[in-house]
Amino acid sequence: MKVFISIFMFIVFIALELNGVMGGELINGCSLDVLVGLMSPLRFTFITIIPIIMLNHQITEKDFHYQFVIRHKSWISILWKQMIKIVVVSAIMAVLFLIAVILFSYMKKLPLYNWNSFNSIFFVRTDQRLGLYGFSVYLYALICIVVRMIIIQNILLLFMWGCQYKIIGIIFVLCITFDESIRGDKLICRLISFDYDIWISQFNRIRLLLQIAVYVCVGILLYKYFLSRKELLHCE
Repeated sequence: MKVFISIFMFIVFIALELNGVMGGELINGCSLDVLVGLMSPLRFTFITIIPIIMLNHQITEKDFHYQFVIRHKSWISILWKQMIKIVVVSAIMAVLFLIAVILFSYMKKLPLYNWNSFNSIFFVRTDQRLGLYGFSVYLYALICIVVRMIIIQNILLLFMWGCQYKIIGIIFVLCITFDESIRGDKLICRLISFDYDIWISQFNRIRLLLQIAVYVCVGILLYKYFLSRKELLHCE
């Protein structure tokens, strides 16, 4: 029941931000332009932070209880189960996110894809047409949303493994969001973007892969450190 409440809140926050994005008419826009608006750091954080906190708590709240821990051979097995749950939850939320944008755009009579046209917002912003099929762009958008949610959930989980205080992880996520909003595109702090610039050059796409690699490497190192100091974990 709690999971459904979190998902419902997630959909409500999407609807609220969709109204904000559509406050000004998207002349020559398409569904992807709506998605770009929602994927801006502040909007995306507003939509996801509370549902993600709730879901992250619900899927891990019993994982550090003594009765749960003794049923596993090692701490690493507990961590792997947490990772699976995080990936599944992130994928579900990403699909709902994308479906909500597409349905809302359909109601507003916006096309699904027009970035390959001179008569598009994409062309106005980049002075280029995108020579890709719409399916490829939507697939990238889906992966982007999934990866961003996985990163956010892992930040929260890391602080549970390290110091038992998820509130510190929440503050950390908010700091990254505000930093990205103020300073723009930075290697370390960027939470994986879906915008017009990523399609302009191959360098931007390579840099995005490097950003993901940074988060993965830092996450692995921190998890290894916390697993090696398992006596610091909080078991109830």
